[in-house]
Amino acid sequence: WGLAYYGIALLLPHIFSKQKEMTETTARLLSEGEGCSGIKFDFKDIAISNACQAVGLAISASLLEHTGRKRLQQVLYVLSAVFAVGLGFPEMSPAVLTAVSAISLSAQNAASSCTWTHTPELFPTKVRVVATGICSACARVGAASAPYVISNLIPPFPTAIIMATFSLIAGFAVSFVKETTNEHIDDGNIDSSTDGGSDGSEEEDDEEKE
Repeated sequence: WGLAYYGIALLLPHIFSKQKEMTETTARLLSEGEGCSGIKFDFKDIAISNACQAVGLAISASLLEHTGRKRLQQVLYVLSAVFAVGLGFPEMSPAVLTAVSAISLSAQNAASSCTWTHTPELFPTKVRVVATGICSACARVGAASAPYVISNLIPPFPTAIIMATFSLIAGFAVSFVKETTNEHIDDGNIDSSTDGGSDGSEEEDDEEKE
């Protein structure tokens, strides 16, 4: 999910920007190899899209214990993928693009937040930190790839398809892990050692009483 989330977030300044109109002086400087033409960003639409991440986070937090980890992640990753395809059409009206990007980014943020909660619950205590760290490192690889995916090297529509595909892959991968809602976390040998320690102390107390 790292590439999908950071790709969508970093793509917003690209789709909500346009070239400023050049004056005669700017055009002359450009022709002479001096100066540069400016780019105008629509900061309002960018802010709205990013602010909707808070809405997605609130939705995932409220539904996490009711719908289950797996189902919620699957729905949100697929929802984000569907709307991410719309980002491949930057010629659409700003209002439509704002709605599409807001839903896609908020769903992706909500899904990844569920993933952060779900991942440590899949592993026993003795390997939980290492396993979660490895999974997080894989997400960082995707995040590092995002700037190249959204660059001008790839046209808008293939860029959107790539991000949607990785979001779908994340939703599909969740299908192969266990559901941990209302389940006890497997603590491995820690539980048994604790139980053994308490049993031993009880036996010693019994012997002292005798």
